[in-house]
Amino acid sequence: MISKDLVKKLKLEVVPHHKPYPLGWIVNNANLQVTRKCLFKFTITKKFIDEVELDVVPLDISGIILGSPYLYDRKAVYYRQDNKYILLKNGVEYIVRAHHKKLNISLVNAGQMKRLLNVSKNVVLLMIKKNNNIDYEYFEGCDDKLKSDLFDVVSNHGEMFQEPKRLPPKRGIQHEIQLQQDVPLPNIGMYRMSIMESMEIKNQIQKLLNKGIIHPSTSLCGSPIVLVPKKDGTWRMYVDLRALNKITVKNCYPLPRIDDLLDQVRYAKYFTKLDLRSGYHQVRIVEEDIWKTKFKTKQGLFEWLVMPFGLTMLQLLS
Repeated sequence: MISKDLVKKLKLEVVPHHKPYPLGWIVNNANLQVTRKCLFKFTITKKFIDEVELDVVPLDISGIILGSPYLYDRKAVYYRQDNKYILLKNGVEYIVRAHHKKLNISLVNAGQMKRLLNVSKNVVLLMIKKNNNIDYEYFEGCDDKLKSDLFDVVSNHGEMFQEPKRLPPKRGIQHEIQLQQDVPLPNIGMYRMSIMESMEIKNQIQKLLNKGIIHPSTSLCGSPIVLVPKKDGTWRMYVDLRALNKITVKNCYPLPRIDDLLDQVRYAKYFTKLDLRSGYHQVRIVEEDIWKTKFKTKQGLFEWLVMPFGLTMLQLLS
């Protein structure tokens, strides 16, 4: 689809639509008919140039919408992690990225900027100030003295705020998996995955191997894996441990009462929060129970050395 305003702005030639249809699927009980169409030639990259027939409609949200029919004709495959499409045209594959991680930014001085303003009134100026890669947004609401102290702490301990690249050390608490007596071990087959999901799982498995938090397994039990979409458009890989959790001896230690916790911080003046980058991956699993966490993929069988997401809370060794 293409908006009427864009057709008028680009002065495109329109012709009667060979099969007019209503737009009731956009607005209920709409009396709007699509009666015109036009041929539109466009380019996304320097090499990919295409031509498509578009219906002329009163669009407000966008100038052009290339929907499922166009993607079907171009046999498009979308790779979510890389944020790119692979399009097929005339037997040639083209890679089209939604955005580039590296931007080509031109640096100008004051004199060049003045000449740009004289030549064109439509100029976007981006000013960048170096701040040692520390985001002051995290310190919002703090006074200047506290903000300066927090900045020094983050600067002096930068390694604590990076993505972990190795197995966490053995601490005083490790995760233990106690199973019920005389119960069969779970051994569930893999779920069906699409090609894109299989590639995503392969990439995530490789990252976990590089971090050293999983390794190949020869255990007799096993659980399948699933992919769950996150809010930012990426995927989180979960191991479906429901069968293992069902035969696990649960930990009955009570959770602390919220009012008791509030009483303990009644004299506190400053509050902060800590979001662990790897969540439960900070807790190692007892070596004797590692084999119970085996999961199955097309790339092989693996088991966790740290506590994975989806594992029920069990007894902890201290």
